[in-house]
Amino acid sequence: MYETHNISLFKMLSDPTRVRILATLLERNMSVLEIAEKLKLEQPLVSYHLKYLKRHGIVDVRRENKLHIYSVKPEKKRVLNLLLKMSGIDDKEDLQEMLLSELKNELSVYIGERMAKIYIEDIRKKLKES
Repeated sequence: MYETHNISLFKMLSDPTRVRILATLLERNMSVLEIAEKLKLEQPLVSYHLKYLKRHGIVDVRRENKLHIYSVKPEKKRVLNLLLKMSGIDDKEDLQEMLLSELKNELSVYIGERMAKIYIEDIRKKLKES
């Protein structure tokens, strides 16, 4: 199950149009027409990709008057934001620092800011030794 889920996520993100749609929806919830207009894409193409993303549990849709408003599922937002942020980083050290910073933020919630900082510094030290 875990492997299938990951393969599915990466397959969804392998299409540049879907990535652009998701990046747009991470900014705010939108209708198909708003997405098509913003990305300068044909409405049927946007609808096709949104249907795909909905079927795979990445986006939600709600009806608002006559429009269907799409949004990224809340539980998917953080990982998608992180993946999109990572995809824009070419330098290995910058990527490493970004990931360590994200980990520190997550750890702070569970073990406190001070302990998270100590833990991340220990990881940095080990990475430099290797």
